[in-house]
Amino acid sequence: MTIKYPDGTVLNELLSRGNDTLSVSASAAIIRALQGAGQGPVDRLPEKRTIGIYGVFVYLQLLDLLTTLLGFRLGAAEASPFIRLLMHAGPATGVIASKVLALGLGAICVYVNKSHVIRWISYWYGALVIWNLVVML
Repeated sequence: MTIKYPDGTVLNELLSRGNDTLSVSASAAIIRALQGAGQGPVDRLPEKRTIGIYGVFVYLQLLDLLTTLLGFRLGAAEASPFIRLLMHAGPATGVIASKVLALGLGAICVYVNKSHVIRWISYWYGALVIWNLVVML
């Protein structure tokens, strides 16, 4: 299969240049070519803006974990019945398990290309981190 892009470069030429590694521009060109050709999972590569949303989601999970554990040390109690159920194995274990579950659900959203769900959940976790900080004050 030969894939040609607008600048005239052919994918086969990029792959047969004799280098063991492709340059960043060659890799990007291959991705662009495959996206244009509608080839499988490359079609699901997220945009740069979407990657930022995923990063915010992961950082908010980390902040929620840290502020929750710090809140426990300062005497705060967990408000969520589900997390309290997980905490029967121990406070830190329960909160970490909930974060693993949240990140797993986030990964499913990424896989099925539902970045809008990650965006809305990030608003919720942002408010939750602020709530944790207010409770600690």
